[in-house]
Amino acid sequence: MNRPSAGLTLVELLVAAALMVVVLGIVGIFFARQAGITKTTQAQTSIQDTARAVMQLVTNDLLLAGANQYYPSAASTVSSVTLTGAIPTGTDGGLTDDVSLEYVTSLRPTLAGACRHVEYRMSGSTLERSDVACGTAANFSVLATHVLAFDLLYKCSDDSTAATPADCPANTYLRSVRAGLMVRSPYKTPGSPPSPSYTAPTADHGGSGSSSVTCPSGYSCVVLTQTVQTPSLKQYAPGG
Repeated sequence: MNRPSAGLTLVELLVAAALMVVVLGIVGIFFARQAGITKTTQAQTSIQDTARAVMQLVTNDLLLAGANQYYPSAASTVSSVTLTGAIPTGTDGGLTDDVSLEYVTSLRPTLAGACRHVEYRMSGSTLERSDVACGTAANFSVLATHVLAFDLLYKCSDDSTAATPADCPANTYLRSVRAGLMVRSPYKTPGSPPSPSYTAPTADHGGSGSSSVTCPSGYSCVVLTQTVQTPSLKQYAPGG
């Protein structure tokens, strides 16, 4: 006669339950870490894309500053346009500067809209840009939020540096612009992401406001710098 098989004892059930809790805890920690890594990666990718797009736009505008020739695609005649704001102007706010410039672009279908008046300004931690026809009132739109630094340093033709275009010495012209940009993520990211900092060049420390900023703890930040030549401004040099 076969004896019925014995069931699990209470001790065995408790041990199995304890093991299950441990396994589920390990699995939970793993997925939580993976979710944190994913969130951090997404935040860094997002602000990198934003920072690169902003820097590309700033670079294009500065590169064209002062250009006054219109080359229509359907005609052979080149038109010269008189720019009232050919030489850029701006103020130094430490790490948050603003700038205003004008140029003619042949990407516009008509000469009437080819002359562009472009302005950048900081409103709190929001970087705004206006792109309107010359002689038209500014119309700002949001370019990027959570901007910690939008810093411009100007190089004059005598190799001196200036915090604003107007600070270039007499009988010189603006030869290039160094643009610095720092953007942070809109929300904190898990873990301990690097905390980069941005420091304005020494020549720019005489301006108002702070000269350096560090990424807030727990956030992801991106820092970009770019030096842009301004070849079209040479024609406006004294005696040029």
